[in-house]
Parts: sequence; C-alpha cells; structure tokens
Amino acid sequence: MKENKTIKILWAIACTSSSVDQKTNTTSLFNILEQVQFTTADASALVNGIVKEGTGVPFQFDIVVLVARSSKSDLSRGMSLEAKVCLLDPDRKILMENKFPGLMEKNKRRLRFNLKFNGMPISRNGDYTFLVSVKEKDEKNFSEEVEIPLEVSLGIVSPGI
Repeated sequence: MKENKTIKILWAIACTSSSVDQKTNTTSLFNILEQVQFTTADASALVNGIVKEGTGVPFQFDIVVLVARSSKSDLSRGMSLEAKVCLLDPDRKILMENKFPGLMEKNKRRLRFNLKFNGMPISRNGDYTFLVSVKEKDEKNFSEEVEIPLEVSLGIVSPGI
C-alpha cells in the first residue's frame, strides 16, 4: 500500500447495502460481499465461462470506505478529497472507473464514503478486484490504495417448463 502524506484509507468493504444512522452517525453494513453468482437463460451470452465484451449485470451494491487524516495533517483546515474505484477483471483489465468527491471538515479526523453502484461489467468467471484509492483534490495522483477481492461465478440456467 502506498502512503499518502495527509490521508490514509483505514478500511474499505463491498456489501449489498449500507445504512447510516442519522442520530449516531454509525454505519451498518449488510451482506458483505466475497462472492457473487450471476446466471442467464441466454446460452449464447456465455461461452466457456467468457461473456460478450461490454456485458454488464444489474446488481446493486455499495462500497464503503473509511479514510482518516494522517498524524501529519493539520486538523484546523478542511480537506477536499476524491475517491476512485476501479473494477479489475481476473486479467487485471480495468472494466470500470468512477470518481467521487468528499469533504473532510476541519477538526474532523475521519470521513466515510458510502458509494452506491447499480451494476458492474463482467468479462468471465474468476477473481475480480475493486481497487480503491483516495487523494486530496488538488493532488495530481491518487496514492493511497486498497484492494477488495470479489469472486464472480457465471452460469446458465435452464428455462423452466
């Protein structure tokens, strides 16, 4: 993991949904994702575990990321941040890249990103990786990175009679 001077990722996780309690500001994570299985009745969509290029699946999920100021960061100033999530297929090819803004208010030590997704592209069976990175908005490069693994299984279901 690369170290950023002012910000670090404490943890990141993928789940089917998350909820923030407005009174206590606590987050609940539901159905943490380690493996997902997608099926289709269209036999032509899947050949030898490989799908047609550009195939996406409607699948709602969240990625929740907790970042914190490093000990070198000045608490008396706010920080405009940017988080980036890339989805890598089993061959480490980038299938998706999204960026999200965030603001860490002054005198706050942590910021939570609750990132919502409505689908994901897929290429074949195997181990996918969400690569999560964060930076201060005015920095050129993302430097803090964590990986979230996700095993994806693809299959064909027979239509019922």
